[in-house]
Amino acid sequence: MSWQVRPGPEGTTVWGEVSGEEGAELGQALLALPVEDEARLLLADLDLEDGVAVAHLVTALRALRSRSGRLVLVQAPQMLAHTLYKVGALHDPGLVLVDPRQDEGLGAG
Repeated sequence: MSWQVRPGPEGTTVWGEVSGEEGAELGQALLALPVEDEARLLLADLDLEDGVAVAHLVTALRALRSRSGRLVLVQAPQMLAHTLYKVGALHDPGLVLVDPRQDEGLGAG
């Protein structure tokens, strides 16, 4: 496992590198968190390596959002933020992006 989830007073910090099916494992770890009125995920040090990991995480975040009054994603990776936008998840006022990252190197070639 190359990622970790650690609850703290400012929110739950999620960090590491996630690829492929590890996204499903991370999603399960997030769904195991206690239900709160506001779930805050601190994602500044999370790297999603591929679309499979992003898809698993989006599914888990939707489920987590359905259990909490509000889900706040702080410094979400650009690919995650863009995917949430593309699938219409950001139309939900209970899902909030705060300072999404502008990851370098995407699309370069």
